[in-house]
Amino acid sequence: MLNSNYLKKLCPVCFLLLVCMFSSCGKGVKVAWQPVPSGEEGHVGTLKVYLENSGSMDGYMCTGAELKDAVYGYVSALAGYSDTTELNYINSMVIPHKSNLQTFIRNLTPEKFRTVGGVRKNSDLGDMLVRMLGTLKPSDVAVFVSDCILDVPEGNAQDFFVNRQIDIRNAILKQRKKDPEFAVEIICMESKFEGNYYGSDGTTKLEGEKRPYYMWLMGSRSALALLNSKVTLKEIPHGYKYYCAYTPKAVVPFSITNKFGKDGVNAKGKEKDEKEIALKTSKKGKYLVQMKADMSQTLQDDSYLQDLKNYQTSNAFLQLESIAPFKGDEDYTHQLTFTIDKNRFKSAAEQMVLRYPHDVKWVEMMNDDTGKNIKGNLSKTSGIKYLVMGVADAYKDEKQLAEIIFKIIK
Repeated sequence: MLNSNYLKKLCPVCFLLLVCMFSSCGKGVKVAWQPVPSGEEGHVGTLKVYLENSGSMDGYMCTGAELKDAVYGYVSALAGYSDTTELNYINSMVIPHKSNLQTFIRNLTPEKFRTVGGVRKNSDLGDMLVRMLGTLKPSDVAVFVSDCILDVPEGNAQDFFVNRQIDIRNAILKQRKKDPEFAVEIICMESKFEGNYYGSDGTTKLEGEKRPYYMWLMGSRSALALLNSKVTLKEIPHGYKYYCAYTPKAVVPFSITNKFGKDGVNAKGKEKDEKEIALKTSKKGKYLVQMKADMSQTLQDDSYLQDLKNYQTSNAFLQLESIAPFKGDEDYTHQLTFTIDKNRFKSAAEQMVLRYPHDVKWVEMMNDDTGKNIKGNLSKTSGIKYLVMGVADAYKDEKQLAEIIFKIIK
């Protein structure tokens, strides 16, 4: 048995330890939020594939061209999540391909490609877009494969490019009126090119050079989100270089946990569906907040979603520290980690905003305004900036991709 003198010496030490423990934890705060229900699950009725077969695309039909692998692999995977798939060529008209995808790809040779039909000399991408969207139903998704080169006619190229930008904007705006959830994804890829390049300074023969080309996916946001979740960009054969997406403001389901990953509980005395969780400060005097969120409806790739500069909080004491892919079994895509500065903190309603990607930097880098000197501009596309800007203009009134709202309470 411990003697009384030893206990008298031990008790003050225990007391000091308890004081240190509680003081290091600090006074707790609560975070409260209204759960956000998941949106309607996407559905793809018809996957409508359109491969441009204008003369400028002949060079991609060479042996060993990555375009053929990418189209075959990616479209095959997407088709597995649609009710039906339609295959088409497109130039001055839409030319249906009646056989299967395997035959469609096998026919991608320079000789057979030229015999498909239609007017192949000049391509008007604005007209093509109008044709593709004209028959698109809300449950359909269109996949458009093209080099996206704007042919530069005689005269002022800038005026021509701006007019095509307006054509694209008008076509997208018209579709958005038909389907308010309409969205557009643009994927930039690269492929071997062997053949004639038709520039504004004449025809140039290219032998086995790498040239950019593009896939556009167009349809309702939920349908595109479904396809993105089932077939990721990383699964495209030979990969991709750049990506951007334009969509109406998204709903983001989320849940908040403490630093141990413990979920929130129903808030007492509040609306029955409100959740809350108590937080404690760390040794550095900051509260740690972890959030699980489903960002799929934003349609952005990880390079955008994991860039902290694309997020804005309404209070300076809340700092977004990191965002990473979610690794749990629940239906979330990302985990966000915040800290709350104990010394600057006050009770407040918090709004975290994911900024809209109006300024897509890679588009400027990939653009060529002249259509000349192709050997000095092999990695660029004549007029691509104006096509993408036309899409962006149709979404210029969108200020946010998404917002997440919660309360921080002392």
